[in-house]
Amino acid sequence: SQSNCSVCSPGTFQSASGASVRCSICAAGTYATGSGLGDANTCQRCGAGLFSSGAGFTTCTSCLSGSYSSALGANSSATCVLCAAGSFSSGEGAASASNCSLCVAGSFSTGLGASSQSNCSVCSPGTFQSASGASVRCSICAAGTYATGSGLGDAGSCQRCGAGLFSSGAGFTTCSACRSGSYSSVL
Repeated sequence: SQSNCSVCSPGTFQSASGASVRCSICAAGTYATGSGLGDANTCQRCGAGLFSSGAGFTTCTSCLSGSYSSALGANSSATCVLCAAGSFSSGEGAASASNCSLCVAGSFSTGLGASSQSNCSVCSPGTFQSASGASVRCSICAAGTYATGSGLGDAGSCQRCGAGLFSSGAGFTTCSACRSGSYSSVL
């Protein structure tokens, strides 16, 4: 009677009628959710951003945040590529590099695989970063200028010291007054 037949469990299939052997297991890189499946084609390939590292899986595992994979049918987390420096991806299961968002101007990130915008370091006062997606540290405001704010996005944010004031080096947050008996007419 049919009640003596065992139904193939999820992650497996049996393509032969009247089979007396156990069900076959879906290969790594694939998955199957249903039970009683009748052929290998019912094992579906893991989509982009996903992988199954072993056989007989019922779901695929997502690439972690800070990474992506465009591979279909991936059988290892090694297919998940880290987002480039200067970018981040907060969601799991990203399918392409375009899912990695760029750090905004006024910030940078030197590490690979950043998982949130908080991994983008904000430029400190006296510095700026004009490029989005910067993977290098912020540029320093030139001598004779200053900048008080943080997260500045262009060199124009570095203001020139006014008359009677100076900054003797780069990266200053204030200008100093000329000493008594001296002056600066440079604007």
